[in-house]
Amino acid sequence: MKKSIIVTLLASTMMLGINSYAAEHLWRLLQGDLNNNLAPAVAPGVWLLDSTTNQPIRHTQWNVNDWTQAGIPVTTANQASVNPSGYGSTSVQWHNANFAAFLHTWSINPSPSAQQGVTSLPFGGSIGNGLNFAWNSNQFGTEARACVSVKAKVSNVYFEPGAAIFNYVNFGLFDASTNHEVHLLMSLWDTRAPGQNGTIPHYVWYDWAAGIFAGTRVAHDSPYVTLTPGSSEAGYTAGHDWRNYDFCITRQQITRLANDVNADVQRQYPLVVQQLQNEAASVGWNNVSPDTMKKYQRYTAMLQSPLSTDPNQWRIEFSNMQPEFAPALGHGHVGFAFQDFRTFTRY
Repeated sequence: MKKSIIVTLLASTMMLGINSYAAEHLWRLLQGDLNNNLAPAVAPGVWLLDSTTNQPIRHTQWNVNDWTQAGIPVTTANQASVNPSGYGSTSVQWHNANFAAFLHTWSINPSPSAQQGVTSLPFGGSIGNGLNFAWNSNQFGTEARACVSVKAKVSNVYFEPGAAIFNYVNFGLFDASTNHEVHLLMSLWDTRAPGQNGTIPHYVWYDWAAGIFAGTRVAHDSPYVTLTPGSSEAGYTAGHDWRNYDFCITRQQITRLANDVNADVQRQYPLVVQQLQNEAASVGWNNVSPDTMKKYQRYTAMLQSPLSTDPNQWRIEFSNMQPEFAPALGHGHVGFAFQDFRTFTRY
């Protein structure tokens, strides 16, 4: 009798473990087509950044699939290019939950005031209504994790020395207790091998216009993401055929991210203050650049009100799939295709 009770309790515990990790709450599935709204964005939630080139125009003069290998129907509802008469110019495609981008730097005029120095075609946008607390233990339990699932392909890769091409998932994370935002960039593919050509696998850095960023490769050694068994890891250098990515940010990892950002702010703050003082001594306080002043103000606010390490305080404000090309010293082109880009909480 006692043995029977023990077996029953074990079976119940196993079932509870499975159920507590089997459910999913979907925050966003990227889907639609270019026919919804092409301007001023390329499509709903799609933008062409750091460029003075006109936004892509819908057309059927040539098949964008030649460059993306996406297999999307060739109609004016599904594809658009910055130059419909220019075969192979920068283009986007979108049909249902399939979408693609072809970045061709020779066909785009970089903006003279570009903040990032990149050409970017992010697909995605806002998640929510302010209730999107992806790690909320009251709603999802203590095993809650914010996840991404997507199928991706990279093709027609060419780049000159000095250029860099990469693709990442961008989470806009919001700390409701402090009103601070952190961009977490999770890299799926990069022409630069980890640790080479100025890259490091995991990092925290600051952009004066957009705020605090953290980045990581989608890999088994990442401090900020956990790969689901069977998921592909981030690739680099050459293109690849369809790969399945499925990875999550656990409650422990969102806490580590907050701790790492707070530590970096404390480490960098004296240097930010020194930069401000040096510039003021050189040009006068009234002539300090807006960039320097904004950086100082943002770092001061972060130092006075550090990020919360409580996962219950964190929301996902937006989720983008973000192919980018940083020309730097060289040009090039690349085709990216994606399917079923989902952002969800698994619990």
